[in-house]
Amino acid sequence: MNKTEFLSAFLPKKNQWYRYAIWLLKDSWEAEEVVQDLYIKLWNRREELSLYTKIDAYVFRILKNLCIDRLRKSRIHTVSMDQIAVETEGTSELENSDTQELIAQIVSRLPEQQRLILQLRNVEDYSIEEIAELLDIKKNTVEVNLSRARKNVRKELKKLF
Repeated sequence: MNKTEFLSAFLPKKNQWYRYAIWLLKDSWEAEEVVQDLYIKLWNRREELSLYTKIDAYVFRILKNLCIDRLRKSRIHTVSMDQIAVETEGTSELENSDTQELIAQIVSRLPEQQRLILQLRNVEDYSIEEIAELLDIKKNTVEVNLSRARKNVRKELKKLF
């Protein structure tokens, strides 16, 4: 893979990767660093990338691992879900922002796979099929984890209200 092919394949995905990294790291500077590290890893592995049939899943796995490494190094264990649209009936904007904050805290306590699937579905707007392909899991597994994640968030919110 030459430079032009590499750039045309991966440069358009920069913003998507950045948003994902920011969601995990909750720090824009760290997210930029991780995305740059990702590009370096991809460039160094450019010759073997053609061997992967699900390149997006492979790249997301590398990105996720890079973010986890950063989190471990800095001992940050929180995840921001400020971007998730919350269905709250009959609440003011101020209550919505408070609810968003509560949901972010609740989501940060979900199991990793549920958090990731919720992020990909609600923030990145991937379809169930796309998430299954990205994570290399069955469509049913995505649906079950998404349902459980939403159920857990609702259950925790009901406890608070």
